[in-house]
Amino acid sequence: MKRSMKKEIEKRVCCECKIAKPLTHEYFPRRTSSSAKGFQYFCRVCRSSHGKELYAIKKEKHKALVAKWQKENPEKKNAHIIVNTAIKKGDLVRGVCKECGNPKVHAHHEDYRSPLDVMWLCAKHHRMLHVLVKDKIRTT
Repeated sequence: MKRSMKKEIEKRVCCECKIAKPLTHEYFPRRTSSSAKGFQYFCRVCRSSHGKELYAIKKEKHKALVAKWQKENPEKKNAHIIVNTAIKKGDLVRGVCKECGNPKVHAHHEDYRSPLDVMWLCAKHHRMLHVLVKDKIRTT
């Protein structure tokens, strides 16, 4: 006599829609260290709709901040445009991070007056470089 070896799938009730769903990545997003069992408390559907609502609320504020930055930094803005245009045309090829070899990179400018003279760095190393530069400026 064979017994059914089906494993009972644990369920979680979404905090937003109050529907019990299987506690899997298909229904509950990202594992996080702060939530029990490593899954978020909102199901994917509710999380997605919540994100869209937040984006709609914050969109205008974000646009205003971007416009302010562009107005205050025209040289940087132009360098970014030139780099992106050169990449699209094929005149500039995106490299890998100089430090770790990660293919997802940012173009770092040492001098914005030479917009195509860039150093390819991943987000982590780009951020670290800017922290070092800011610290160097503060100490001098």
